[in-house]
Amino acid sequence: MIFVPLIPMCIAACMGMIVVAVSSYFKRKNVIALIFSFAMIGIIGYIAVSAMKSGNEDSIEIMLSKQITGLYPISGLFVQHTNFPMYIGMGLFIVFSTAVFYIFIKIVAMKYGLLNTLAKTTSRYSDNKKIL
Repeated sequence: MIFVPLIPMCIAACMGMIVVAVSSYFKRKNVIALIFSFAMIGIIGYIAVSAMKSGNEDSIEIMLSKQITGLYPISGLFVQHTNFPMYIGMGLFIVFSTAVFYIFIKIVAMKYGLLNTLAKTTSRYSDNKKIL
């Protein structure tokens, strides 16, 4: 389904913007961006591993369902159909994902000039020497 990766994509893009914004203030911004990128991957890995830990379950379906909803809580709209029918849960998921993506695009569109400037400018600490 096309709507499933919208929210994780927005989260990853926000993390990328944070890396660009923070690294733009350093002299060696490529190295700093690399370090921050690995730090972000480590944070995501830690969250994923801690969310995937579950107790001993008798059924593999129950264990996988708990792991998926622990890692991506919005997927509970697909799994738990006790409170409302499946088509309402799927509709809510599509509307919520689309709304989050739309808001993200609007915010990035307003701040694109600033983000592009931060990514392209040299640091105030650099000596602006060209190495050939």
